[in-house]
Amino acid sequence: MRAWVVAAMAVLMCVHVVAISAMAQPSSVDELLKEAGSKYYLGEYAEAKEIYLKVLELDERNVFALYGVANCLYALESYAEAIEYYERALDVQPDNVVLLNNIANAYYALKRYEDAIAYYERALRVDPANEVVLENLANAQYAAGDYEGADATLKKLERVRLPTYILTARTLMERGNYTGAIQYYQRALDVEPENISLLVELSYAQYRSGSLEDALATHAKALERMERARGYSGALSLSDDSGRVVRLAEVGIPYTLRLALEPGPDARAGYVYVKIYGSEDSEDTPAVWVDGRPYYAPIILRSDERAGPRVVFTQAGTYTFQLNEADAQYVVQVLDPARMSELASQRAMSTYVGGLLLMAGIGVVLLGFIAYRLGRGMGR
Repeated sequence: MRAWVVAAMAVLMCVHVVAISAMAQPSSVDELLKEAGSKYYLGEYAEAKEIYLKVLELDERNVFALYGVANCLYALESYAEAIEYYERALDVQPDNVVLLNNIANAYYALKRYEDAIAYYERALRVDPANEVVLENLANAQYAAGDYEGADATLKKLERVRLPTYILTARTLMERGNYTGAIQYYQRALDVEPENISLLVELSYAQYRSGSLEDALATHAKALERMERARGYSGALSLSDDSGRVVRLAEVGIPYTLRLALEPGPDARAGYVYVKIYGSEDSEDTPAVWVDGRPYYAPIILRSDERAGPRVVFTQAGTYTFQLNEADAQYVVQVLDPARMSELASQRAMSTYVGGLLLMAGIGVVLLGFIAYRLGRGMGR
């Protein structure tokens, strides 16, 4: 009986130890990964690798440990062995772009360029706009002697970077760094040399930087491309937030208008040049904002898009809108709040006086009518 009890207690103790071990494992894995990571970032790759291998003894499919071992082997220039561990990690996460890129890097280091290209291309099927992979692929293609392929990949890379170039240029403009903005506009134009809007913005940046001659030359390019692209026939209309079409309006600050294009029967897709002129822009508080950005002029619209930008006026003045060069003009008179209040008072007074005059006129008519009736009565 005592032997049976002792055996049962021994089994329970074993189960308890296993449970404690299972509960402790995740925390020990985390601690080991943290320790290995610290060693790796200190450049102690051999020591880090041994700690990652201890993690794999606890969990052979731990992707962080597999990736860590592979990185350590790569840093130790054991590229072939690094590929084995990257592949094991890839079995766990088959669409991991970082793993695919690193395997390709290891093949590149071994001068196995075709294998490297295959893995870079596989990574790009997962993330086609990955700038790091695109740049690495171009290098591998160049090393493999595929110069045309490398050139095509670099063009893709520049197109991926285009929105960043434009955003950076505009941010630098707003900060007053016109020289820096010019550099990014030029990079963007290397990708899209026919982009009229970018040419106009570059021209303004050159003007603000003091390069008047360059600004004029760039603006001439923009106008030349505009003439080639423009085949627009129609009219420009302005409407307020309520949709009311505006031709001549007296409105207060801030006033918002929406530009809209009314295509004619022979309109075709192209660029439309919309010019705003009137009050001069102030350097600190621009008089006109277009879709949330200071207006530099001109506005370039595509004629196949009917809805145009939202224009906000922040200073008083007379603003004239003109479509292309010789078309009809639309005028908006923007008044400051004091003038708007004065006009409102004048209109209210005019209405009041008009009402009094009307009532007086009615009174005169009634008195005349009464006198007439009385006169006829006395004549009898």
